[in-house]
Amino acid sequence: MDTLICPRCRGRAVGRVGMAQWYCWDCCVEFGRGPRGLEVFLLDEEGERTSLDLAAEEGAAPCAGSAAAS
Repeated sequence: MDTLICPRCRGRAVGRVGMAQWYCWDCCVEFGRGPRGLEVFLLDEEGERTSLDLAAEEGAAPCAGSAAAS
């Protein structure tokens, strides 16, 4: 079995959260296959999803709640 890699931070701390949906614990994004191909969403503290454009992003910031952000 191949290890899934996050499309944002290239981390391997990825877990499945739904059908064709995964969550990266390193950078707090949810991603999966959608009608337009790969879709990536940033999750806030409330659990709200915001669409994320990987091409426009310069660097992968860590989660607000992660130890790396402290």
